[in-house]
Amino acid sequence: MIVGRGGTFSSISQRVTPITTRRMACRNEGSKLVPVAWSVGIVATHVESVPVAVLSRLKQRLAEMGLSLDALGRESPLWDSLRESPMRLHVGGWCFLYRIDRAQKAIAVIDCFEVPT
Repeated sequence: MIVGRGGTFSSISQRVTPITTRRMACRNEGSKLVPVAWSVGIVATHVESVPVAVLSRLKQRLAEMGLSLDALGRESPLWDSLRESPMRLHVGGWCFLYRIDRAQKAIAVIDCFEVPT
């Protein structure tokens, strides 16, 4: 469960601004489907101040992180750290705090602020 300023990730799902929730390509191997890509949502309250180009780069980086998370072993101790602590990502002079919900395959940006120079 992802928890941010506005409550839990599931309780704020109606207010999430989705960036991407796409499916990966399917191969024609019987009826097997490739797993769903990680969804990325923004629940941060100050996101309207972030330039569009920065949000675009943020979206790209978080999508790449989702692909890397798929390669992480289920028993890796890193999952405990990802569940317990928000992570930080710096993009274009902005700092974004995000949480990861492995069960929902969701990445939620819970806060953002411009980094003073």
